[in-house]
Parts: sequence; structure tokens; C-alpha cells
Amino acid sequence: MITQAIVRKPCNAIINALTTSDMGPPDYQAALSQHAAYTDALRDCGLDVIELPADENFPDSTFVEDVALLTPQCAILTRPGAPSRTEEVIAMAPVIQEYYESVEIIDAPGMLDAGDILLAGEHYYIGLSTRTNRAGAEQLINILSRYGMTGSVVRLNTVLHLKTGMGYLDNGDMLVSGEFTDKPEFTAFHQIHLPSEEAAAANCLLINGTVLMPEGYPRARKMVEAQGYPVKTIDISEFEKLTAVSAACPCVSDTLNTGDNMQRTDTVKHISWIADKWRHRITGVITTLLLALSSVAGTASADVKHLTFATIKNSVNSQISFQVIREAYRKLGIEVDADYLPASRSLMMAGYGQYDGELYRIAGITEDYPTCYRFPPLLTGWR
Repeated sequence: MITQAIVRKPCNAIINALTTSDMGPPDYQAALSQHAAYTDALRDCGLDVIELPADENFPDSTFVEDVALLTPQCAILTRPGAPSRTEEVIAMAPVIQEYYESVEIIDAPGMLDAGDILLAGEHYYIGLSTRTNRAGAEQLINILSRYGMTGSVVRLNTVLHLKTGMGYLDNGDMLVSGEFTDKPEFTAFHQIHLPSEEAAAANCLLINGTVLMPEGYPRARKMVEAQGYPVKTIDISEFEKLTAVSAACPCVSDTLNTGDNMQRTDTVKHISWIADKWRHRITGVITTLLLALSSVAGTASADVKHLTFATIKNSVNSQISFQVIREAYRKLGIEVDADYLPASRSLMMAGYGQYDGELYRIAGITEDYPTCYRFPPLLTGWR
């Protein structure tokens, strides 16, 4: 049984969201009304809805499903293929961390958009699209395997997302249209073939026995009701103007919990970088810190008195780097502490602003974590 859902209110910038349609931009006020009705429908299905505020930094941010896959065993923070959406994952991560003990991440060069992931029964189908590549799909399959789950890939030919043209209901019933009507991966299912003019009705959700379906597809509704499913239709016409409509779904889960004992798995890399929120205060100090400490002492902003870094536990290099960092900052009148954490947790929590920075990461790390700024690794060469 699904118990909770995460949704995000549309922002004003939704009029600039990604789209390949010729239907024009959405009407913001109408989108707000439709999203509110959608949220009410989720509650009517018995869900506890976690409503996040609008985020004007990201036009597509109301499509929360794309950035996090919630499974019974873990949550996976994705890496959407559209560059404009990369940092949405960072905004969503602290929310997911409140409810999941195990949080995994998709790393470059992988691209993974959860609009390309369909759970059918207990198996995850992953569409290879312009937004999800094989590297991302393989990372997901490996993660699922570690938690006792399975996944496989499906190559897409014409649709943007896997769930643009298909949806799974229950008991082997699958809605299909277009290219999915003859995909060998789905021949074992009981297929409900939607008329081409109502293919968008495949973008639906089965929540606790009720199918939530876009309004305006009467033939598709009758076909689903004929299989014994109650159907509730929702007007999402403003969202259908956008290419991300297949992700108009919320993040839903039957396993969200509020336990405080968060544990993350280790998956990332190594060397010295610091969160952007401090960059404006100490740039020009750290970049030459070990070459001319005496000449730059006192140039740091006076309001910086204490910094706390995250770093990798059980790493001799991290321990040495911290000792050097602490002495360097001491000469600047700044006290420094460090928390030693599992590798991926250290990286994520620094990137999400829960620490002032992170120690000892490889060159190129900021390509994958753009909210952070890496300073040259002079500290590890100090004598």
C-alpha cells in the first residue's frame, strides 16, 4: 500500500519549462489550480502528501518524479539528462534524506531520468532515451541488485520518456500505445492497447486501487474501467503543454520513515573542494594559502570564525589533509572541525550545504556537483 507522496508547487518560471510541443506555454494560474486539484486527488486516495514550496530557480521543479526514484528498500537520487535540471537533485536530496535511511546516487557519466523508469510488478524497466543513457541505467540496475531488486533496459525509438507511452496497473495489466505495442519485453503482460489519439492516457497512476488518469480520454477510461479499476480523471491540460508531463507524477512510496539514524552507502571519489556558500568570503585566501600564509593572513572576512568540514572516514589522506587545513585556517584566525563520514554521505551533505566544505576529492568533481567549488590541491603538497 502506498502511504505518502511528495509534490512541489509549480513556480512562476514554469512558463519557461522544457517543452517540444507547439501548444504554447502553460498558464501559471491555471497550472496552480490544476496542481492543487491533483494534490487533493492524491489525498482522496489515502495518501499523506508532503507539499514542497515552489522553487523559482528551476522551471521544471514541479515534476518531482524525475529527480528521485523511491523503492521499498532505498531511494535513488537521479541525474537527469537535461542540463538545466541537474541541480534539482540537490534541492530534493535533503527532503529524501529525512525519510530514507539508505540513499543512493547516480554518478557521471550516467544520466537517469525517473520518467524513464516503470515498476511493473516487482521489476523495474528503464527506458534508454535522450534523457537516460546506458551508463545511468546500468548504475541503477547495480543499485537495485544490491538491495535484492531487478531491472532491465528498454530502447526507445520515438517517445521522449518510457512512461510517455505506457503505464502499469496491477495483476499483469499494462497500458500500451505506439512503439510499445510490439516490444518483446512486454509480451508476457496483458496489454490494453490505447487508441493512438488517446496515447497520453498511459500517463496514469494506480494508487491504492484507484487509477488517476488525465482528463479528456473517454475511450481509454472505459477500457481501464472494463478491467475492474475505478478511475478518477484529473485535468492536467496545462502540464500537457510540457515535455515533462510523464513526470507530473509525485514521488510516491510505501516506505518513507522519519527515523533519525540515517546511513548512506559509499559510492564516490577523492580531493579538496569547498561549498559555494563560503567562496565569496575566502576566495583569494585558500588558493595561495600554503604558498604565502603570512601575506594573506587577515584578509578573510571577519565574520568567518568557525568552519566545519565533512571528510571520508578511514582515510589516512583525509586525516593528513585535515591537519594541514586546520593549521592553515588557524593562521587566519578561523577554527576548523571535521566530521568523518562514509564517502558518499560526506560528499552529498557538503554539496547540500549541511557542511561548509569537504576534503580530499579528485579533480573534476565539480562537474558532477556544480554547487561546490574546488580549490587547487596545494595543501597535500605542503612541507
